[in-house]
Order: sequence, then structure tokens, then C-alpha cells
Amino acid sequence: MTVHKSCKKSKCRNSYPRSLRVTRPGEYKEVFSKNQFRSGDSCWLLLAKPNNLSHNRIGLVISKKVSKKAVVRNRLKRVLRENFRQKNNTELNGFDIVVIGRSKAAVFTNQELNESFDSQWKRIVKKLQRGNNNG
Repeated sequence: MTVHKSCKKSKCRNSYPRSLRVTRPGEYKEVFSKNQFRSGDSCWLLLAKPNNLSHNRIGLVISKKVSKKAVVRNRLKRVLRENFRQKNNTELNGFDIVVIGRSKAAVFTNQELNESFDSQWKRIVKKLQRGNNNG
């Protein structure tokens, strides 16, 4: 696993620095309006757009429609961040990825959530590779 340069300075190797996150409303808006790749199922909708950086960034949208309980929403975000951290910079580089949680995600186990995210991630990678072969 590669460690991002901003993580090397911190004591915690599993931290999730701001540089690896989509943080500003304008950045989210850009991914929503100009996404080139999308994939979804009953748990997640993934939107991806090139970001002209050497690394991926992730943005999470887990609204109260998913669950009114903050504990549940935070669990979903933790699962997504950890899964993304483990995958980051493996098959895909230079993308902003926004993950939108769907209401059914709240009832799935962590393992099912991971499997669902893995499936959507593979679809995005496959679409990207197909797009590069055609261009």
C-alpha cells in the first residue's frame, strides 16, 4: 500500500488527509454536473470525473434520507473511507469520486457494503479502461 506524502508526517498511517478529499461545494458541483463515469446499485451511486492531480479524491454524500441516526451515517462513511483508502491509487489515478449513499445502505452489514463498493469501483475502472481504448 502506498502512503500519501501528507500522511508520512503524521503519527497515524491510517489517517485520511484533506488532500485526498473533495471538500468544497464547488468541487462537488463540478463532479455532479461534469461526471464522465457513473455506476450505482441499491447501496451507492458513484460519480467520477478527472481531476488533473496524481491521486484520487473522494467525497461522501450520506444524507438524513439514508438514516436519521448519525451513528448509522457515520458508520457508512467510515466503511467507505477505509475501503477507498485501501484501494486508492491501485487501478485508477487522477479522479474525483463522489459516493452518494442510498437509503437501503443503512440496513446492510459492513461486509455487504464493502462488496457493493468493490463492485461499483470495478465498474468505474472498467468504464475508464474502455473509454481509454476507444480514444
